[in-house]
Amino acid sequence: VDVGEGGVFVGDTTDSVNDYRLPAGLGCTGFPTNGRDEAWLLNVRAGQRIRARLMTERWDGALYLVRDCDDPHDSCVAGVDDDGAGDLAEDLDHVVSEGGPHLLIVDAIQDGQRGAYTLEVGVDPTCEQDGDCPGANEICAAFSCLAPECVADGDCGSPVAACEDGRCVQTGCVDHAECAGRGLYCVASGCAPPPGVAHGSGVVDLPIPDDDPVGAWATIPVVGAGGLRDIAVQVDIDHPAPADLIVEVISPSGVTVRLHNQTSASPRAVFGLERHVDGPGELERFHGDAFQGDWSLRVLDLSPGDEGLLRAFALFTSALPEDG
Repeated sequence: VDVGEGGVFVGDTTDSVNDYRLPAGLGCTGFPTNGRDEAWLLNVRAGQRIRARLMTERWDGALYLVRDCDDPHDSCVAGVDDDGAGDLAEDLDHVVSEGGPHLLIVDAIQDGQRGAYTLEVGVDPTCEQDGDCPGANEICAAFSCLAPECVADGDCGSPVAACEDGRCVQTGCVDHAECAGRGLYCVASGCAPPPGVAHGSGVVDLPIPDDDPVGAWATIPVVGAGGLRDIAVQVDIDHPAPADLIVEVISPSGVTVRLHNQTSASPRAVFGLERHVDGPGELERFHGDAFQGDWSLRVLDLSPGDEGLLRAFALFTSALPEDG
């Protein structure tokens, strides 16, 4: 997520993955980083000062700045990780020697340390506290002197923003794009995994036969009693020409719903959550069906010239109550 010139940001590593690792004793934080992490993008010039503060509740975080996401160890230019004995805040202060994109990584020493956090970021900061600001009504927010944006939550004009210390801070999401890059989606105004019980195929990496009416098939055996209430279908396909493809999900009873029907939209999506199905059929056709059994995904490439892979698919299901 690009932080621009800085500000106050909120995140949550609970459902993130461990993309960045620093070795024990040799990393720029002084500790290993084996926790789940999130990255924030900064585009800065040489000589600019980066000021950042990570604040957590009930878990001990780490904060570090890297130039290369593929080599965080050798490209790390600054990092902090206290011993967790004091307050749960990490303060980073660094003058950039080499301009260009940098990643500010929110991380932790181990997987058990994870959760919600607030990140304040300032580029060329002008203050550390309100008393540093010359204006009578100015406040120090994200290390910059500003006029207060708000007095109460209602001043922020958004159901997912709150007024904190004179600044409007986003506390939730409105659409899926605000959760992009985190493997999460906007569910009930919060970034979360798709709702329901997950059933995954694992990585299958099946070639999609070019111009072939049989196509590529993958199957997930689902165990569970009762009828299906809701379902979402996550599809991971790599193909240069989405308009060549038909993608269908088939229930154990043989009901077929066409998720993607030779359109230019990406077939890599969670159907029923971030994208509607193209049809024929709707996911609601599965409502009430017994969902135990083999669920299949079929991918057809009906035009010659391009090849692709069906990497994986998953189902997210919830069951009807016993009384139906």
